[in-house]
Amino acid sequence: MKSPVLDSYVLGLLTRSNLPCWKLLLYDDDCTRTATVNPNKLTNSLLVAAVNVALALLTFACFAFPRFIVAGGLLCILILPLFVFDIALVLRDLWRSGTRGRAVVAVLLWLPLLFLFGMIPQWEGPLYVAINGSPPQFQVRGLAMFCGLQVYSREQDNAEWYGDDIGLIWSVDYTPGYFPFEVTFKYGEVPSGFVQKIPTGNISPPLLDPNENYKLVVGPCMGMPEYFSLHGQAITGYKPDSNVCWGPLKIPERETAASVRVDCKSHQPLPMSKRAEERLKAYKENRIPFY
Repeated sequence: MKSPVLDSYVLGLLTRSNLPCWKLLLYDDDCTRTATVNPNKLTNSLLVAAVNVALALLTFACFAFPRFIVAGGLLCILILPLFVFDIALVLRDLWRSGTRGRAVVAVLLWLPLLFLFGMIPQWEGPLYVAINGSPPQFQVRGLAMFCGLQVYSREQDNAEWYGDDIGLIWSVDYTPGYFPFEVTFKYGEVPSGFVQKIPTGNISPPLLDPNENYKLVVGPCMGMPEYFSLHGQAITGYKPDSNVCWGPLKIPERETAASVRVDCKSHQPLPMSKRAEERLKAYKENRIPFY
């Protein structure tokens, strides 16, 4: 029901405050008609584009903090139909002579949206990793997708070349065509769509000692592996030995130097184990492509 008294009061306030008509979402352009919803304000291509940009920024923040990737996915579902709706509004505004300016600005606001959706297939951001229970249950999620996990004992601290799998007690890897954004599985249980690499066959990995520290390597499908320390039901960032670094060791027989463990202060190579000496010999004799 219309109220002339209320309309007069509101219009009087607007007149005294000198508010421009473009700020009146509930009034027509002449600022003199009754208080009815103006559909032109709700179907403004520029307004819809601005809302979509705000949603895109919020989606980007959710993806940057992978714990909230589910919320980011829901926002994407909302952004897509709004984007299609805005395309129709832009075409309508371009057809009208008085609204072409806002249509052009709305098209410019599409650029952040296209940037966001173009970046999703190549996202190399971090993964969210959490554990709970005993044996530990792993929860991994992130836009970079999950492609594998390795658990190492403390022997891994004695690794003597890149890719040295000493101390590896459990490893699962992806199968082609399956790259999940979120996965939950327990230690020793191979998640659906993955295969167990270590131990081979159907052998179960050894039980974890809750009093020992383990090295956890989580592999995203896009980007570099992430390293953690696992102790009981706690997971923290992995901190390597601060006294051990990696440095080049020139090999006269090969063009490429071997990367070996060195003292971080003196940069001198550290003593090698017998297995490392045998591998270095094989590298010198060109029996392996790299050390």
